[in-house]
Amino acid sequence: EDNQHYNGQILSGAMWDLESTTSQNTGRNLNFKAMQITPQPDTFAEFVDNAILADDNNGKLCDGTPNYDAIIEAFETNHGIVPTLNVGQPLSANITGPIMLEWKAWGTWTANVTGCSPFSYEWRFREVGETNWSGVAGTSQQYTRQMLPVDMELQVKVTSDGQIVYDTHYVEEGFNKATAPVAEESSSLPEVFSLSQNYPNPFNRSAQSSQQNLATSIRFGLPEATQVQLIIFDLVGREVRRLADQPMTAGYHEMNWDGKDQAGHIAPAGVYFYHLIAGDFREWKKLAMVR
Repeated sequence: EDNQHYNGQILSGAMWDLESTTSQNTGRNLNFKAMQITPQPDTFAEFVDNAILADDNNGKLCDGTPNYDAIIEAFETNHGIVPTLNVGQPLSANITGPIMLEWKAWGTWTANVTGCSPFSYEWRFREVGETNWSGVAGTSQQYTRQMLPVDMELQVKVTSDGQIVYDTHYVEEGFNKATAPVAEESSSLPEVFSLSQNYPNPFNRSAQSSQQNLATSIRFGLPEATQVQLIIFDLVGREVRRLADQPMTAGYHEMNWDGKDQAGHIAPAGVYFYHLIAGDFREWKKLAMVR
């Protein structure tokens, strides 16, 4: 009996507060409707959920309700009664699917979306390093296509009730890149100058990435001692980072790039080039960093 009396005081106090945080007529109307919704509430949380449902004027809880903030103030802020309904979800999109495919292999990607349905989708693709996207290539939540002969990016544009969000997804060409990046090398000196593809490629410089993927390794071979420069450039040819500019002995060498520029700032995600200058030898290769 004491518990029922105490609980009754809490609920009646929250209902009274609702008339203060909205208006007397609005609060009474919401309280009355909340008690009429079936199934009728057995707990405080169910009652405040019903009050939110009673306040929903368009059948879309995901875009909020007219008096949602006032309901939260009356029940949760003032009396600790927490609703369970998910209200006011922002529009967001995240592409999931293959991150590596062989040329001509088929892949399917999905746009995982939160927000207010219905949603409309526009998928586009491009080769990594290109500026322009393709025309609209798909209009469903899922998108299926064949892999290009080079690394590619996918983009989905999601529209809902006037809101627009984008997400992009990097797909690397070639399963061979997922295996160990360096073939066994003999203990003898290299016969020719060489520059290997960096590994991993792409590499993930985000804080959520595993520690080993915070940098990418670049290996090269020198058949003789010489002055070496190894430089990272962006797509427009600006120098981003100078990894080496010094004399080096003959042999195999490895340098790591941690995704930072010369000033120590993390560079933007995207495609970069690395350039090896060793004596008269010159070679360029492409790498990608995601975040």
